[in-house]
Amino acid sequence: MPDDASMREYLKAHGKSSDALDSEEIVKDYEELVKENIDYYFNLLKDDDILQTSNIFLEHKTLQSDLASVKTVSDLYGIIYKHLKFYSPSDLASFIHEVNLPITSKQIIRIISLMHAMLQDELLDSINLELKDLPKEEEETLMHHYEGIRDDVMALESAYHKLSSKRTLEYVKQLTTMKLDIMQHYLPNEMEEEYKPYYDNTKEKKEVINKILQISKIYSKAQLFDMNIKQLVDIKNTIVEQNRLTEKQRKNYKKYIEIFEDTANLSEEVFNENVRNALELLTNEQLSELLLYFNTRNHFILNKLNTAIQEVKRKSSRRGKFA
Repeated sequence: MPDDASMREYLKAHGKSSDALDSEEIVKDYEELVKENIDYYFNLLKDDDILQTSNIFLEHKTLQSDLASVKTVSDLYGIIYKHLKFYSPSDLASFIHEVNLPITSKQIIRIISLMHAMLQDELLDSINLELKDLPKEEEETLMHHYEGIRDDVMALESAYHKLSSKRTLEYVKQLTTMKLDIMQHYLPNEMEEEYKPYYDNTKEKKEVINKILQISKIYSKAQLFDMNIKQLVDIKNTIVEQNRLTEKQRKNYKKYIEIFEDTANLSEEVFNENVRNALELLTNEQLSELLLYFNTRNHFILNKLNTAIQEVKRKSSRRGKFA
């Protein structure tokens, strides 16, 4: 078992703080992390396309030999790039730290981050190139998956290694084409869920989402992208209809404000007819606003409106009673 300081250093190299831990907690966390990393690498090593189990020690010896040859910071770039295909960034940083190179930990981490990002982009570009002949739905969905695991360079390296085999790629192409055909013919309603990354990028979905965002502030862009196109179209149509009704109600409200402002020029019959129509067309909220409007401007019109409204309601109540 390593000493306390070494275990703390190992935990620190893997992004875990040990400052507040006692010796027993250090041992417990150290053992759990080691087991976790062993399982991680064992699962990777089960795949012969990544690295033969018998070669793991050879790879580590190669790393040690390469690190021993480092004379300048420039020498370290190529070595880190080479070995990031076999080690996680944190483990590689730990191994380099053990060699005691004349380079600060900050420099090591910066170089690893730079090389890691470059390797990620190269592998993703290479995978994308291999997938270009697949059905578009499958290509974009698979690339979304690989983008999601971009931090796992070893998994990307394994995927690229497999896809670079013409035989494997042809098999994948046949399989994805067959799958798409089955989805289109037998599960058409599940197409969007199965190929969500592809549909999220279609012109139709983007246009519907942009339209909804223009006419309403109810939903965020992220919420809308979680919905399928049918749901989005239904929402858009509902909002358009609601906006149309709101605009119609606004115009009705404005219309009756203007009509009742001209009360002096209306006969009693015409005035009462307009009150009946207003009660049918205006919402309760609009009717309250209309009365409030005249309450602040013309009490004569307000009183006349209240009297007419009560009369209409009284007659309506009587008709209902004897119907």
